[in-house]
Amino acid sequence: MTDLALAFNSETFRADLVIANGDLKLDGTLRPWITASLFTDIRPANDDTLPADGTDKRGFWADVKLGSKLWLLWREKQTEETRLRAEQYAREALAWLIGKGIAKTVTVHCTWVAMGVLGFDIVITRASNVPERYSDLVWRLAA
Repeated sequence: MTDLALAFNSETFRADLVIANGDLKLDGTLRPWITASLFTDIRPANDDTLPADGTDKRGFWADVKLGSKLWLLWREKQTEETRLRAEQYAREALAWLIGKGIAKTVTVHCTWVAMGVLGFDIVITRASNVPERYSDLVWRLAA
């Protein structure tokens, strides 16, 4: 599975295509799919609490099942509860990899790497029993 390479910027909360030597770079890992799954806003469930003063349910209006609820944590405090919710949201966002038979297992562990910054340590074991680790992804809460 080869896709276009994406680079996620945790300062601007945007992912951009990677250009190398004047051409679009390709990526044979799951990184583009992980990036899209984690950092695309999915519509919340009716019982999810929106960020303070929030009325916008964001997410894609057609309710495509790609994306995560990490955006709901944007205005949360740096607590253990927030960290655990981030792990849960990341696992939910990546569960489709198992459902589609791309991965056998997905494990997610989050840690506070700086004030208001969550680091993700994601290990995905492919159907071929080859684990892949992605540990350089971060999510920043509101300052």
